[in-house]
Amino acid sequence: MSTLLGVIAKHNDVTIQPEWLGLMQQASKPFPYDVSGSIEFAQAIFSCQQRLNTPEAQYAKPINQLDKFYLLFDGRLDNREALANKLGVKISPELSDEMLVLSAYKQYQDKLCQHLLGDFVFVIYQPEKYQLLIARDHLGVRPLFITETNDFIAFASNKPALVALPYIDKTINEQWLADYITITKVEHHSSFYQEINSFPPASCLQLIDQKVHYQQYWRLDITHTLTEKTDDEYIAEFKCLLFEAVKCRLRCYGEIASELSGGLDSTSIASIAAILLNDHLPPNSNKKNIHAYSHRLAKQYQGNVFPFKDEGEYIDLLLSLYPNIQGHAIHSEEVGIIDELIYSDCVHAGPCRSDLSQFGKELFGAMQGQGYRSLLSGFGGDQLVTSQGNGWDIELVQKKQWQTLWRQAKYFTCNPLKRLKFCLGAIQRTYFSYRKFNFFISDWKILQKSCGINDMFAKKKGYPDRYFEHPTRDTSGTVKQQELKVIESAHVLYRLEDSAVGAASYGVDYRYPLLDVRLLQFCLALPAHIKVHNGIKRNMIRKATQDILPDDIRLRHDKSGATVPTSRLRIMYDQDIIIRRLMTTANNKLLCQYIDSDIIEQLILSLQENLAKRDDIKNKTLFRLVALQLNKLSRDNES
Repeated sequence: MSTLLGVIAKHNDVTIQPEWLGLMQQASKPFPYDVSGSIEFAQAIFSCQQRLNTPEAQYAKPINQLDKFYLLFDGRLDNREALANKLGVKISPELSDEMLVLSAYKQYQDKLCQHLLGDFVFVIYQPEKYQLLIARDHLGVRPLFITETNDFIAFASNKPALVALPYIDKTINEQWLADYITITKVEHHSSFYQEINSFPPASCLQLIDQKVHYQQYWRLDITHTLTEKTDDEYIAEFKCLLFEAVKCRLRCYGEIASELSGGLDSTSIASIAAILLNDHLPPNSNKKNIHAYSHRLAKQYQGNVFPFKDEGEYIDLLLSLYPNIQGHAIHSEEVGIIDELIYSDCVHAGPCRSDLSQFGKELFGAMQGQGYRSLLSGFGGDQLVTSQGNGWDIELVQKKQWQTLWRQAKYFTCNPLKRLKFCLGAIQRTYFSYRKFNFFISDWKILQKSCGINDMFAKKKGYPDRYFEHPTRDTSGTVKQQELKVIESAHVLYRLEDSAVGAASYGVDYRYPLLDVRLLQFCLALPAHIKVHNGIKRNMIRKATQDILPDDIRLRHDKSGATVPTSRLRIMYDQDIIIRRLMTTANNKLLCQYIDSDIIEQLILSLQENLAKRDDIKNKTLFRLVALQLNKLSRDNES
C-alpha cells in the first residue's frame, strides 16, 4: 500500500503549518515504502510514500503531474486496456496506472470514477483553480481516512497520521466503542475518534469554490437483470468472469502469494491462479509459481486445541494437484496474542474491528523475507459470489410456490415434522420480524454477560434496541436482498479496511478476486436456483470448478469455519498475561466507565474453565476486551 497524506485549507484566509506534513510522515513510519515525494502549495500540503505493487508502478513518481493536475495514487487499475482504448492512449510496459488516471481525468473530470475498475484511492489537485478531487474504490479495498473541520480537510491512508495533527480532537467516539464491545456492526464510516472517519467507498469528494461536495458514483443494482440462459450457460459465464477477476489481480510487483485453507473460495482462487500463471502469464512477468500460505495446527496440537477440525488433508490434496502452488504452513507455535494486539493498537491508532493481520506476523514476515508483496484472499465469496443462497425459501413463500418449497425442503431433512418446521420457519421469516418477539431479549442478556459491557453505558448508547436493529446477518428477504445487505454491510468494510492497514504495515497488499465488481453484479442478478439447487448450497462455484478442484474439496460441506485455527493456541500461550490484564479492569479509570468489572470476573473464571477443558472460547469477545486493556489511552489511565 502506498501511503497518501495531505491537508488542504477550505478557505483562502486559513494558514497551514508546514510542520504538519512532517508529523504525518513520522506517524506513518510503520508502513514501508520504496520512494517518497511531497509537494507544498500556499493552501495545501501533500505526500505520497510510494510502495510498488505492479510492474508498471516503477515508471510512476510518488506525485505525478500532467499539465496543471497533480495526482497521488494508491492501488491498481483492472481495465487498463479498455480505458487506454477509450482515451486513444497506447498501452506499453512503461505506462503506469497513474498516468492513465491523469489522462482519463483530463477527459472525464468529475465523472472519472465511472470509467475505472480496480482497487484504488487517488487525490487530484488543481492549484490554479484551487480544486480538489478525492476518490475511493467501489468497495473500499484500499483504505483512506479523513477528518474535516471548519478550516481544513485532512486525509491519510492510516489513522495514526491524522491523530498526529495537533488540531485534531482526539475525544473517544463512545458510540463506536459501545458497538465495538458488543460486536455490533452498524456504522460504516465512524472510528475510535470522533473527528476521524473512513472515507466512504464508491464515493468522491470535491472541493470547488471553497465548498465541499460528496457524491456516490456506484452501487450494486438489485434490479439488474440478465439475458435468460440455460444453467450451463450461466455457469460458463460465471467461470469466465471468475478467471478474469483472478487474472487482473496477478499483475503484481514480484511473485504472487495467496491465502489457502481447505475451503472452496481459497482453493478455487489458488487453483485458477496456478492455471493462469502456467498458461497466460501477465505482461512483464516470467514467474509461474504462486506461494500459498496456510494457518495450520502443528501435528502435536491437532485434536487437542479447539477447533478440532484440521484442514491439512484438503490443503495437501490441492498442493499435490498443482505443482506450481508452493505451500507454506504457518503454525504459530509459541506465539501469543499480546504483542500482536499492542502492535495493532499502534498501527490502527486504537483498537481495530476486523484485522486478520493480527494473526499474520509469521505469514507476513515470511512474505517479506522472500520479497512477495501481494496476497490473494478468498474473502468476499461467502458474502455474495459464492454465497449459500440464503433466502431461496422466502422467495418461494412470496411466490406461494408451496409444493416446490415442500419438495426442496426434503433435501435438508427427510423427517416430515422437521420439514414442516422448516417450511413454517420460512413463512415466519417472510412475514414477521424476529425483533418483535420479546423472548429474544434473552439473547441480549447472554451477549452482555459474554462481552462485559457496563449496563448504564449500554443503555446510554441505545442498547439493547441497537443490538436487535442491526443483526450481523439479517435473515429476512429474498436471496438478492440478503446478499445485497451483506455485501453492503459494515462488516465487509471493517474487514477490508482494517486488514489492508494491518497488512500494509508489513508491506503486503491484499487482493480479493471474489469482490470484483463485475463478478458481484453478475452473481447478484442470477436466479436463486443457480446458487442453491436440490439441497446443494454454493451450487454455482461447485459446478464451475468441476475441472479445477478435486471432488473431495469441491463437494465438501464440513468446513470448520476457523479462518485462523491457531487463534486459540495463541490464547493458551498468553493465558496468564491475559488474565492479569483483565483483572486490572476495576482499577482503570477509563475502562470502568465502559466495562463491568463484575462481569469480567465471571469471564476470567469461564476462560480458566474452558482452557482446562480444552473447550471453545469466545475469541472475538476476549480479543476485544484485551485490546481495550492494551490501548494506549487505557494504559495511561491505569492506577
